[in-house]
Amino acid sequence: MLSIPQSSTHDEPSESNDELPIIQMSENSSTIDPLLRYCYPIHDPSNLSLECLGHILGASIKYDFVEAKSLVLNTLRSHVEGLSQQTLHVFAIGCHHNAEDLASHAAFAYKNSRPLDRWLHKAAGFEESTAALCYAPSM
Repeated sequence: MLSIPQSSTHDEPSESNDELPIIQMSENSSTIDPLLRYCYPIHDPSNLSLECLGHILGASIKYDFVEAKSLVLNTLRSHVEGLSQQTLHVFAIGCHHNAEDLASHAAFAYKNSRPLDRWLHKAAGFEESTAALCYAPSM
């Protein structure tokens, strides 16, 4: 990321303070802020939505933040013990980011949940993963 060539300050109006370069990122601040909090020796962020945790997991994989990835995966695993829709959302996040251990953990927990909840396969997050849609009927 730091080896990205910077445009000349004369070409475009500067969006920087004190002429420090600004690197445009595809992630928004609601993803980057908690990601960096996982990396620094401060309290880990709390009360994050599953959607936000999914984005943070993707960013931690993209930027190769190994410790942050591990912490986010553990946080997502803790959501599996809750409601079945949360379990399905965690499963979808795991499939979307190729986190097989997370997806397997969520699938096992979902399979052992109440039988009527198995028909809730339209839980949030499935629209992002074709793998999740393929495995939903067998769960």
